[in-house]
Amino acid sequence: MGISNELRTARECVNATAGPGGCRNLRLSGEPQFSNEGGYRLSVQSHFAVAVERFTRLQAESSETDAVLTGLVELVSGLLGLAGGGVVTDLDGATATVTTSTGPGIALDRLAQLVSDGPGADAIARGSILRIAAVDDHREAWPQFVAEARRSGVVSLAVFPLRHGLRSVGALVLVSDRPRRWLEDEIAMVGCLAEMTSVFLSQRSAVSHFQRLSGQLEQALTSRIVVEQAKGIISNANGIGVDAAYQLIRRHARSHNASVHAVAEAIVTLELRV
Repeated sequence: MGISNELRTARECVNATAGPGGCRNLRLSGEPQFSNEGGYRLSVQSHFAVAVERFTRLQAESSETDAVLTGLVELVSGLLGLAGGGVVTDLDGATATVTTSTGPGIALDRLAQLVSDGPGADAIARGSILRIAAVDDHREAWPQFVAEARRSGVVSLAVFPLRHGLRSVGALVLVSDRPRRWLEDEIAMVGCLAEMTSVFLSQRSAVSHFQRLSGQLEQALTSRIVVEQAKGIISNANGIGVDAAYQLIRRHARSHNASVHAVAEAIVTLELRV
């Protein structure tokens, strides 16, 4: 896809998702400008428009949530010339972290700990964006946070809470290995990507929940079918009704410290008789 088409597609993506938060004031318009050398002179908005289009395409092409999140961090880090970053998710009570780093002195294996306390945790709880130009400037206020950041090689960072409605689903964390002034237009457009990420994570969580529920229902149905088959076998074998047959199966299960399903399966597949 040519860059002009990418920008046009991206404008549609961004304008379609414009709403509260990072996308509220972001409307992309116009065509890419040409430089005197005949090449494209891309503005920050144009760069992010391409990132939005590629992030949207990645969501459609990949079924792996981690791969999509890694792609997002790589896109933004490469665009802003950062040392790396990551996404800390909190879905269905399970915390997970996806990170990528390009700086040789950056170790983001403890990214979750970095935002679990101090200003990062406060920002996530409030749903507000945090940007710190130089972590050492906050040594007195947040000594543990600064120490953790320095251990990871982080000198500057920005934290974008990921929320869907009133529910927190994690945070997008961008880090630099040198002091950095975070510009307003950068913050606004990463905020837009963070909104899209929030929706993506919520949708993936809903799909995962549906798949688990579907699996549980299928398992329950299979178990019921096996039990019904066992009741019929015992009923015929003993010349009794199906209710009486079920009571025999239950009694046998209790006396052998087994589940009704396990006994029923043994009756059907192993020719157990009770």
